[in-house]
Amino acid sequence: MTKHQHPQDILKKLSSVVEQTADNVFITNCEGVIEYVNAAFEQLTGYSRAEAIGQTPRFLKSGQHDVGKPEFGSHNWHWRAPEAMRPIRL
Repeated sequence: MTKHQHPQDILKKLSSVVEQTADNVFITNCEGVIEYVNAAFEQLTGYSRAEAIGQTPRFLKSGQHDVGKPEFGSHNWHWRAPEAMRPIRL
């Protein structure tokens, strides 16, 4: 017989997975404003959490990227345009 996990334990595990994945993850509110980005987002885009939070994903394809962010536009960077993303409703 398996023991049921508490919702807090499950949430803790899921949070850990999102933070440690090599895929970039960001969470927006209903208006599309970024409220959370994981470490991979920072590495892959070159933008810090502080720079991304409060923006909409459109800032990533605005054409006004910081030239001081060498990661942006790198051949190792694979990005899907915001309109190609599938939102997950919680």
